[in-house]
Amino acid sequence: MTRSRINSTLTAAVAALVIVASLAAVLYMTSLVNGRLSNNAERQVVLFTEQVAETVRTRMYAIQDALGAFTVQSGDPRTVLPALEALKDRMGFSFVAFAAMDGRGIRAAGEQFSTESLPVEETALSRGEESYSPTYENSRGEYARMAQKPLYIDGEQVGALYVEIPFGLFDISSMRKSYADPGTMVLVDAGSGEVLSYGGDGFGGILRTGDSLFQFLRDHSAPIREALDDTTTASTLNITRVGDSVQALEEGIARRQTCFFAAEIAGEPTYACLVPAGTGRWYVGTMVAETEVRSEESLVNGTLFAGAVVVLICLAIVTALGLSAYRRHIDSRNLEATAQLYQALSNSVNMAVNLYCPSDGETTPIVAKAKGIIGYAFAELVAPKGTLAGVQLSEEGRDLFDRLRRDLIKGDERGEFSLFSVADSSRRWVSYSVSPLRFKGKQQLLVVLRDATAEKSTQQSMREAMLAAEAANSAKSVFLSRMSHEIRTPMNGILGMLQVMRGCVNDPAAIEHGLDQMDAASNHLLGIINDVLDISKIESGSMTLVSEPFKLSRLLDGVCSIIKGQCDRRNQLFRDRRLFDEALGDASYLGDEARIRQLLLNLLSNSSKYTHPAGIVTLETRIELSSTRGYHDVTFIISDNGIGMEPEFLDRVFEPFAMEGRSHEQGTGLGMPIVRNIASMMGGSVEVRSQVDAGTVFTVKLPLKDAPRRCRADEDRKAPSFEVTAQPLEGKRVLVVEDNDLNAEIASTLLGQAGLAVELAGDGQQAVDLFREKPAGTYDAILMDIQMPVMGGYEATRQIRRSGKDDAESVPIIAMSANAFSEDVAKSMDAGMDMHLSKPIDMKKVLSALTELMG
Repeated sequence: MTRSRINSTLTAAVAALVIVASLAAVLYMTSLVNGRLSNNAERQVVLFTEQVAETVRTRMYAIQDALGAFTVQSGDPRTVLPALEALKDRMGFSFVAFAAMDGRGIRAAGEQFSTESLPVEETALSRGEESYSPTYENSRGEYARMAQKPLYIDGEQVGALYVEIPFGLFDISSMRKSYADPGTMVLVDAGSGEVLSYGGDGFGGILRTGDSLFQFLRDHSAPIREALDDTTTASTLNITRVGDSVQALEEGIARRQTCFFAAEIAGEPTYACLVPAGTGRWYVGTMVAETEVRSEESLVNGTLFAGAVVVLICLAIVTALGLSAYRRHIDSRNLEATAQLYQALSNSVNMAVNLYCPSDGETTPIVAKAKGIIGYAFAELVAPKGTLAGVQLSEEGRDLFDRLRRDLIKGDERGEFSLFSVADSSRRWVSYSVSPLRFKGKQQLLVVLRDATAEKSTQQSMREAMLAAEAANSAKSVFLSRMSHEIRTPMNGILGMLQVMRGCVNDPAAIEHGLDQMDAASNHLLGIINDVLDISKIESGSMTLVSEPFKLSRLLDGVCSIIKGQCDRRNQLFRDRRLFDEALGDASYLGDEARIRQLLLNLLSNSSKYTHPAGIVTLETRIELSSTRGYHDVTFIISDNGIGMEPEFLDRVFEPFAMEGRSHEQGTGLGMPIVRNIASMMGGSVEVRSQVDAGTVFTVKLPLKDAPRRCRADEDRKAPSFEVTAQPLEGKRVLVVEDNDLNAEIASTLLGQAGLAVELAGDGQQAVDLFREKPAGTYDAILMDIQMPVMGGYEATRQIRRSGKDDAESVPIIAMSANAFSEDVAKSMDAGMDMHLSKPIDMKKVLSALTELMG
């Protein structure tokens, strides 16, 4: 046999072997793919069914959580109605009702309700049991269940909640639409097999709501055969393999197991899976034709066969091209290495690099990242003017690209320009460098662009932060300077009068005058401190308002009494105009009476302060019915014929520390900001009109809520006058709890001058110990500081009240604290104190309070 013949034979044998091997591989792959397709189809049905079951479980838990969280605060059905409406609207229940213990109540829609109308047996009132009824068909033809829940207040049942849960909430049809070709889906009662809801065509309409799934399978399916023969697959999916009968399926469901089987249902091979939904008695089932989940089988088999043919053809082509490919391999390896190096370099730099030839306008991208970095390709930016709309190049950018096009750049250049990016609707900064070079026989420009927006933003942020810090530092300096002046002015008066009084100790008239001046200066200093504290709470957002019943007429009486005295001392006329029906003034409203009083006093005091002697200050009050039910609109108009304000200052009148400086009168410039913030927090407004030398008019509008009858202001309650009554305090024993020695000495001396016997305690613990050691009735009252070492005043008061002594609950305890806000007063009352007096203490108020509480 010749050498060529041998080679031909070997070639034929190799070719035959290759063909046989290829066919064997195709058959093996076909078998393997079919097995995988079958396994994946079964997995798909199980996983899809579990997803739907999880959706049903989630809705069931949401319903259970909503019912479990439902509580009532009253057994009156009318008060429960809003909660019923909210529950029904939020959850989509078809029926929600509440019944009191007599079986009568109200529906969420507002109609009367009786438990006698329930379509199921009542258990919540009759047995006090929470329950879910069997499935029933309601008046709208929907299948539903009734949930019944007893409701309690403080352990005592006051009624029951009744909720009809339609199975439409678990709409299998809507869930079915979320998946492609899911077949027929059912929601089944595990005990009876009853179909509660279904989606799909129901096997041509032979499966309907209310049918038994088990009976349907007995009537319309061939003997059930096991699916998922692969034990590993069944274990992985955590399911139970069903035997060859419907009874085996029923037993699996009774054990709350996921069941999978394959059967001939309605004459069509079908995969079926049933998964428990939650902890109840419901199952979600999916029945899908095998042709739907294995529709790609014929396509895959055909593809494999075609692939085998292609492989055989390619064998011949590959053999012919082998040598040629080998020769090119070496060249391609070098080229690939070069490309990889270039790509690595391109990926490592975050910039766009381009060559541009001005003579022909050709652009050669080297690192084509311009569009990703700055939002535009380099060719778009360098195009003739007007080609790219919306770029909005800065002047530097327009100049750069104009010189690029005109070939005016002859040396290296660096700089920055900005443009508007349409992609993210923002202005971006670009850093550039341009270098002339010669490439491919042409004079070109190497242009490098880099996004510098982040750097610019950082610089801008640092600049703004620096300006803000400088502004804050300047504001702090201005504040300290102004406060230093405002505080030193009354302090100078106090210290100066002390020196004057030391020089005339034998002149009672001079002493009395000095004391009056010191008292006025002290009150002025206290007003400054209160204003600073108020504006601090406003700016920090910690100011709160109380909502308590008060009478507007009584508030106006107190304000007008104070302002009239101030106007009388200045020889001014004060007019109080109440343009409202007397009944409206005597009505009770809910609001913060103290803050309204503060607002009015600030405005009226300023009117008097900036009005010349013989001038007129007017307070006009109007009360009108509000368009909002249960409210009245109250308008206060404070006017004067004083010096007025410049138009330029009107824009700044409500700014902190703003003062026009046209008057010799002193102030902090905080009164107006406090007024505006009080009005704003109450939902009202403040407007101002003014004319120089003609006067000023402030208009304040406040919406005040009508007080309910049960919390009307006390008709007989009067504001404390803090005048010492004639009732003697001689012999009364008072325990003063104060950690500051000077304050303790002052209190002891002044109380002693009033005839009281005083005993001192340095902190709260000493006070508690003294009270416990002494016999009941030793102390007629206790004056308690709040902030003290060892034990504070709140805790000391609580321990005294809990001490168990005969007078522990009755002994009057008065707080004397530098904490003067309404929330501080509330804390004192909560701790068990009887009254709260703010420091600096006015001894007339202290003695009046003692007289009142010990009387």
